[in-house]
Formats: sequence, C-alpha cells, structure tokens
Amino acid sequence: MNVAVILSAGSGERFDKGIPKQFFNLNGKPIINYSLELFQNADDVDCFIVVSRKDLITKTKSIADMFSKCSGVIEGGERRQDSVFNALAWIDQNIKNCEKVVIHDSARPIPGNALIKRLFDASEENSAVIPTIKSDDTLKQKEGVFIAKTLDRNNIVRVQTPQIFDFKLLFDCYQKFPKQTLATDDAFLIEHFGHKVFCVEGEKSNIKVTYPSDIKLLETFFKEKFMTTSVSGIGYDSHKLVSGRKLILGGVEISKDFGALGHSDADAVCHAVIDAVLGASGKPDIGVFFPDTDPKWKDASSIKLLNHVAKILKDDNDKVVFVDVVVVLESIKLRPYVETMKSNISKALGIDVRRVNIKAKTNEGMGFLGRGEGVAVFASATVERNF
Repeated sequence: MNVAVILSAGSGERFDKGIPKQFFNLNGKPIINYSLELFQNADDVDCFIVVSRKDLITKTKSIADMFSKCSGVIEGGERRQDSVFNALAWIDQNIKNCEKVVIHDSARPIPGNALIKRLFDASEENSAVIPTIKSDDTLKQKEGVFIAKTLDRNNIVRVQTPQIFDFKLLFDCYQKFPKQTLATDDAFLIEHFGHKVFCVEGEKSNIKVTYPSDIKLLETFFKEKFMTTSVSGIGYDSHKLVSGRKLILGGVEISKDFGALGHSDADAVCHAVIDAVLGASGKPDIGVFFPDTDPKWKDASSIKLLNHVAKILKDDNDKVVFVDVVVVLESIKLRPYVETMKSNISKALGIDVRRVNIKAKTNEGMGFLGRGEGVAVFASATVERNF
C-alpha cells in the first residue's frame, strides 16, 4: 500500500490575498485541487490523506471528499514537521500495510505525472527519493553585509516535493528526531540519522506558491504549456429488443427474458457514453475503434470497451470531468439499478462515481420506444483537454 500525504496546514502568512492560498482560484479551481487530482490519478498511489489547519478542516473535507482515494482529512500541527508527524501517526494507526509514503506540499499545484513516475521508479532501490533542480544562478555565502565566498553551484540543488520514503524508515526517524530542531523538509530527518537520500530530476514548473507574485508565474505556465479547456461531447445509441438475449445496461444485467440486439453485448448506455467521451476528445465514433465487422468484439463487454477508451484519453492527457446519461426504456423501471450502473461506468472511466449521472425515462407510449421495441440512450460528456 502506497499512501500520499498532502500538506495543507500552513498559515500562508506571506500570501496576502485575503484567502488561504490552498483555496485560491488558479485557472478555474482551488490550488489544492491540483494535488488531489494528481494523486487521485497516480497509478502507484493507493490512497491519500490531507492535513489541514483546524479552522479549515470542514472546508478542506468538502473538497477532498469528492475524490475516491481520499482516506481522511486530519488536523495539522504548529510546524510543517508536526503536521507530517501527525499524518504518519495516523497512517500507522489506520493503514497497517503502508509500504511507501509520499509527502507533498499542496502549495505546489503542478508536479507532472512524469515526475511521479521518476520518483516511484527510483524508490524501488532507494528508501528516500526527492526531486531536485540545479541552480542557474551564481551562489554566494554572506557574512553580514559582505560576501564571504562563492559556492560551487554544481553541488548545490533546490529541493521540491513530492518526496517519497519507505514508511517505516520515515516514521522511525520522526519518532526519534529532536522536537526542538527545525526541519524544513522530510529528507532532512533521513539525512540527520545518516541515511542516504537519492535525487531525481525535478521540474522547473513545479513552483511553490509562497507569494502573490507566484500566482502570475503559474498562470503564465498554464496558458503557455497546458492550454487546458473543458470540451463537451454528445453520444446516442439505440438497439432493437429481441428475445434470446440478455439486456445489459451500464454493465448491469437488467433482464434475462429479452435483450438488445447487437454485435457486442449491445450495452446502449456504455455505447452512448463512449461516443460522448470520444466526441469531447475530438476523436471518431465508437464504430471506428470497435467495428461490428471485427470478430474480436463479438459479445464483448462494453464496460471493457469503455475502459479501453479511458486509456486512449489518458494517453492524450485528456480527463473526463463529468458524464450525464438519459436512458429511454418503456417496460422496466431502472431506478434499482442506477447506482450500480454509475459505479461500473465511473470505475471504467477512472473517475469518482459522483462525476457520473444517470436518469431513466419512458417515451410515454409513443413510437418504437413507447411500444417496447427498443432502448435508446442519450449521453453528454465533459472532458478536460490539453491543446
């Protein structure tokens, strides 16, 4: 079990914007959301906890609870190291099989997935791994108001988070560490007890928000590098209902007496969602990816097809934000099945279940749907794309 700790308990005294910096709106969402999304989507992280100021726990929890990997929001301490210790103690009590722990400052909103991968790859052979950046500036040491000497910048680096550690090692160091000694990062404790800390290349864009001017740097970075835009797509699918087939909708078996006619399992809900998601991401329709002339897709599970589409989007760094579905079916009440359908679709897409909505309608006896001859599904999807 790998657990991430997102630190959001600082006072932010140097960030004079009239709002705690973790809740400041950056490119359309609170700064803390970027860290939550990072670890929600990180394959190597099983769950995360958030450390918050006591007076901000309720607000922090209202945001963190939107993410399925969030295991808790806990109270921080007076100093950063006190907050980390609280988190490690909580993990020790509540997650017994934690192997690696990732410590990250929520004030660094945009470490990339590539950095996370470098950290975890290096942690296979190292008990402590941190990202570092070389200094481009000449570095000098002062004595009073005068320069004492020039330092060799080739051996000096700037340190970032996330930092990754063997959980037992870090917790042991924290338990033994002198309480009165200040530690500005977690690797300091590892060094203090003589253990090696391995360095991987950090990212210049992995800026820590400390001053209001840092927001301008991040906004410029988003505009120039990401150009993230929310795009909507629509999908539609309909199938004739026949005897001798199971009716599968949203990965749930609804009826054994009759079902939808089709090449795969004819799950109209998944097919409409697939087309909506593909449309929002600027890709062709479902038939291009899963043609009904290919025997490979004969009787295939449409949930698996949806999962395949989710991987295609992930490769393009596109993220599904929300899916809304309307099922038109005359003869069966779908309400008892809706929650399971939502759960199946959210898992296939790799998103929180609260980002999927499904509604059931009849056609009031009109047309082929009203006569119970078929099922139709309309879907819309919002996808966050990087242009």
